[in-house]
Amino acid sequence: MLVGCPSDPVQLSVSCSSPRSTCDTACVDLQSNALNCGACGRECASAESCVMGACRVSCSAGQTACGTTCVDLQSNARNCGDCANHVRRARDA
Repeated sequence: MLVGCPSDPVQLSVSCSSPRSTCDTACVDLQSNALNCGACGRECASAESCVMGACRVSCSAGQTACGTTCVDLQSNARNCGDCANHVRRARDA
């Protein structure tokens, strides 16, 4: 054991300054940390980022998140101009 280290790991404590919070033994920003999004241990899915404490789909430029999918609102027939705005074809009208 190293000199100066506690013999009991439970004795380790972390003090974080705002806006960071303590999750286990790390200081994290719960508003932007994808592994601790909004709360310690709440992980975002691989296609999501943590934005203001909530997991949200991360879309590239020109794409918009409609539910859990990124779409181009200029060319997507099921999301034309807005999410869930379906374009009716002439035979559907």
